[in-house]
Amino acid sequence: MTRFTEAWYGRETFTLVELEEGEVKGVKVIENPYRREPYGAGSKVALFLVNLGVNAIISRTDCPKGKMILDSAGLGWSSLMRP
Repeated sequence: MTRFTEAWYGRETFTLVELEEGEVKGVKVIENPYRREPYGAGSKVALFLVNLGVNAIISRTDCPKGKMILDSAGLGWSSLMRP
């Protein structure tokens, strides 16, 4: 089963989507516990998502420290430009 999220480090929530054989098997919205952090939120969010068992992330932002954590955990990462 693949579990991925759309992560934007300042977001209030994250949406976790579980896929099995290309079909959505579950969707869960969780609160971002680091949304009000004055600094270092990217790294904290990255560790939080790794601990949730997320396999892939789609994000509108780029966080070099967070990305290093995600890369070392073997997570897929896709960064989207904001419209």
